Amino acid sequence: MLTNYLKIAYKVLLRQKFFTIVSLFGISITLTIIFVVVAMLDSVITPGGCGSKLARSLYIEQISLQGENMNINSSPSYALLDRHVRTLKTPEAVAIHSSNRSTAVYVGSNKVELQLKYTDAVFWDIVEFEFVEGAPYNSDQVTNAEAVAVISDRARNEVFGKRSVSGEYLETTAGIFRVLGVVPADQMPGQSAFADVWVPITQSTAITAGTEPYGSEMAIVLPARDSDHEAIKQEFETHMDAVRAEVAGKFHTVKCSLSSQLEMMASEFFGGTDAGPALMITLVIGLIILFMILPAMNLVNMTVSRIYERSSEIGVRKAFGASASTLVGQFVVENVLLTLVGGALAVVFSLIALGILNESGVMPYAHYSLNIYVLFYSVVTSLFFGVFSGVLPAYRMSRLHPVQALRGVTT
Repeated sequence: MLTNYLKIAYKVLLRQKFFTIVSLFGISITLTIIFVVVAMLDSVITPGGCGSKLARSLYIEQISLQGENMNINSSPSYALLDRHVRTLKTPEAVAIHSSNRSTAVYVGSNKVELQLKYTDAVFWDIVEFEFVEGAPYNSDQVTNAEAVAVISDRARNEVFGKRSVSGEYLETTAGIFRVLGVVPADQMPGQSAFADVWVPITQSTAITAGTEPYGSEMAIVLPARDSDHEAIKQEFETHMDAVRAEVAGKFHTVKCSLSSQLEMMASEFFGGTDAGPALMITLVIGLIILFMILPAMNLVNMTVSRIYERSSEIGVRKAFGASASTLVGQFVVENVLLTLVGGALAVVFSLIALGILNESGVMPYAHYSLNIYVLFYSVVTSLFFGVFSGVLPAYRMSRLHPVQALRGVTT
């Protein structure tokens, strides 16, 4: 039965070329936009990919301090993170890194601008880079404040050319560093990991010698399991109570959150409020549904027109005993086939669009892709789109009396 449905649907769609082309255009463009947006959201929410250490990690990126004469909103300091976050007992690991600093390398008369990040050794275990060559610096090298570095292959190509550079020296305006390893620039697992050059955090005495609770550093807190998030947050709050006690004479309010990427995105989405990610996800899904209504209704109208043109065919088939369910099944299969083809085109268009975004460098740390989850959602969306736009008009036409159908009467 299904094979016959598919054969008939294929012949009908080829016969009605204008309808098919217009429908495919509307479906593929709509789904392309949805797939690209979902891929971008997936890249932000699950840095490093689903199942990676970064994806299940919690992050500390901001601290807010209010006093009688000053209000400070910044990143926390190395001193605060070292004393009150690195000492947390619940997490599996804690990595501390700085925000990116601009540095430069002179290659002949050309100035190459690079982004430099100071990190500890744990950082490399959590971000899980695949090294093109060499290896990261270890805890002993960080403790000894050795002038070593890891660089991206983009930085290597611009400074040294496309050759092995392990053991070479990189002369930057921030210092001279011996290169230990190279990582691929097109596989940056999120904004927290992004840089061109990474060096031990102990290379900056301005970072490690500071005593204030505010600075320009951040922490990545790795739980052993996703279920440990709440326990880690509760322990972190007890440490923050100690911080509040330390600065009570200077600041009366201290806020510092330990959040997942999804929670941080929700906070930014709602302008820094405490609205949870569930509300943001609900709104995003609602917007996607609203975005799909117009092309879906357009496809419904075109389906009605197409079925109306085939009213005589429907009348003949009903006269020869075709049931309503058989006719509904036929038209739904045609619509599903159409939307699946549109979905396949949308995947191709999405790959092209994401490739252009990756090459544009608009988000230098981002590498967008259609993973298995996005592709799964694309198939589900296409099926929903096809069934939703085909069932009602097909059902209405299948209920017509054969004589009405033969006469082209649709009401």
